[in-house]
Amino acid sequence: MVWVLNCSQLVAQSINLKQAVLLVSPSVPSPMRETAPRMLSEEIEKRTGVLVKTVPNWPKSGSTRIALVLAADKELQGIPVPASTAPERPELKPEGYRIINETTPTGTTLWIIGADSRGVLFGAGWVLRNLKMDHKVLELPGPVDVATSPAYPIRGHQLGYRHTANSYDAWTVRQFEQYIRDLAIFGTNAVEGIPFHEDEKPSPHFKIPASEMRVKVSEICQAYDLDYWVWTPATIELTDAKKRQAELDQHEAFYKACPRLNHIFFPGGDPGDNHPER
Repeated sequence: MVWVLNCSQLVAQSINLKQAVLLVSPSVPSPMRETAPRMLSEEIEKRTGVLVKTVPNWPKSGSTRIALVLAADKELQGIPVPASTAPERPELKPEGYRIINETTPTGTTLWIIGADSRGVLFGAGWVLRNLKMDHKVLELPGPVDVATSPAYPIRGHQLGYRHTANSYDAWTVRQFEQYIRDLAIFGTNAVEGIPFHEDEKPSPHFKIPASEMRVKVSEICQAYDLDYWVWTPATIELTDAKKRQAELDQHEAFYKACPRLNHIFFPGGDPGDNHPER
């Protein structure tokens, strides 16, 4: 990670966000425009009992705001977005973000400034990781002026809904979303699925058929703007025309059902013994 810190951070001063409201720039693309504030609000409320609501308009003077914007935004409803003069600006790099608090006569604003949709997500994750949360307590050590961008472009995690995982097969859709959300809060940007053949010998712990769950995981990745890719080895002999066609039909149906599918990894083994030419 590339970090840029402001020396003013050396002076401790907590930012009280207990009465804060959320604003989201219309330039933040959907579904992140809905996902990032929902994630912030839900994770805060479950730990503090404080409900941070999203509001459509800039609130009155003296209020506290959390504003989610893009680095390309010059203003949010007439309020200028803080501009950086630092020589290094990680918030302009892919998935980068800047977090800065600003106090003016109109109130205090905690700005989450993302380079792009994922930058907004990961910026919100940074805030969640650094908040002090307790019952009816919601504070961020400040002042804050931090900017960072990922050092590596792919930061993925395999999540296979299958009995060999010894845990994932017992999860509900909600648990999958929570786990994927937690991964995103800490900077994961990709999930790998293992889609086929689990319904032929299903786990007794499956909450829904594997064929449904793998599409649900794709939907979750779509909501959080995470790459979704699948590992799809052929365990059959591909010279068998009937079995080969059945396998192709299964792939085609799954790909069409996924709202998000970025990559397909078709290994020439592990398992399977098909020659690469097949």
